[in-house]
Amino acid sequence: MQDELELGASGRQRSGKARMSKMTTEERREFGRRGAAKRWAIQKDRTDEIHEPEAWGDLPIIGHTVPCAVIVVEGEVIRLVSERELVKSLGGKRGGSHWLRAKEDADAANLPPILSAGNLRPYISEELREGLAIRYPYRVPGRSGFVANGLRGELYPMICDVFLKARDADALLGKGQEDLATSADILIRALAHTGIIALIDEATGYQKKRAIDSLARILEAFIAKELQPYIRGT
Repeated sequence: MQDELELGASGRQRSGKARMSKMTTEERREFGRRGAAKRWAIQKDRTDEIHEPEAWGDLPIIGHTVPCAVIVVEGEVIRLVSERELVKSLGGKRGGSHWLRAKEDADAANLPPILSAGNLRPYISEELREGLAIRYPYRVPGRSGFVANGLRGELYPMICDVFLKARDADALLGKGQEDLATSADILIRALAHTGIIALIDEATGYQKKRAIDSLARILEAFIAKELQPYIRGT
């Protein structure tokens, strides 16, 4: 029975690949767009409202503090990070070149500044593109009504992956993008390091005994260690 299930699964995979191979580039992109939209399924006209977080806090990421929050929309729990601080945590900024690209290219206008350069576009998946099309404005508690533009937390490592794919393809342009790729590499490994600890703690029930900020401290310590060679210039 198991063999039959495995054969059935592989058969469906082959069938899917065969269908994809017959599609044009535009058809494949539209197929990917529809699939990505399902993952981030939510009415976009609902994202203009300012959300009041169910919970909130700060993430220590590569020497920066990134505000994060949890909201509930139509029964779905959504974890957010501040778009502005996400960009800064990786070493990016909103420069004049980004605004020029945004003015001339509607596609660039919807991307964070660190992803709007043309050489990075081929490495942005439809899933990431669809996710970046939706912002969730939320009120940051304790900051006099300040409203942050929230991006889903799941997009953070996907943004990092764009730079790693571009680096693997030798497609990065200049030291600025190389530095972003270095930050992305460190963050991806830090998240993996922290993630396995979180999973073991959850599986064993130890998360109920550890300090509330222990994972954040583990993440921060890992990043600090990995950054040392760059800080020392070696």
